[in-house]
Amino acid sequence: MTVTIVINLFGNVSVENIVKNLRNIRAFPEPISIVISWSDPPSNAIHIVHSLRKRLNGGFNFNLIYLPLPRMGSGKQRDLTLKYVLKKIEGTEVVVFMEENAIVKEANWLSKLLGVFKRLPSRVATLSLDVESMLCIDFVTVSTSISRKLYMSLTGGGRSSQRDQRR
Repeated sequence: MTVTIVINLFGNVSVENIVKNLRNIRAFPEPISIVISWSDPPSNAIHIVHSLRKRLNGGFNFNLIYLPLPRMGSGKQRDLTLKYVLKKIEGTEVVVFMEENAIVKEANWLSKLLGVFKRLPSRVATLSLDVESMLCIDFVTVSTSISRKLYMSLTGGGRSSQRDQRR
């Protein structure tokens, strides 16, 4: 199963959580594409991306892509990045979106997530690791993935308001 992990970044960030989350993938049988989608990146962003690549080297087989974007909201950033992934990374079957502040402590989390996807009946799914967060499906453009089987996951996310919980 071909996997692309998208990490959304905004402005200045620390990569410590990203490194921990990606190291918790452990071994994975196929190469993984990792897209660093950075809205309004700082001037030293390319050095941070290079440092991230070096710190992850040897953990698993991956291709790291840096996608600098102008300042924009997170929904638009996810949508543009999804379109980029579908157009530029051939064969992607699974897209996992990770916000910069997500913390995934579970070892082998990617393999476990893929196990869930294999049991889902739908082509597009979104999940969150926070049991109190809203499922975010508003940014998914189903028509872009009509021609292939594609699963998506959104990790992290804020808590939903009481109004949203009543829907």
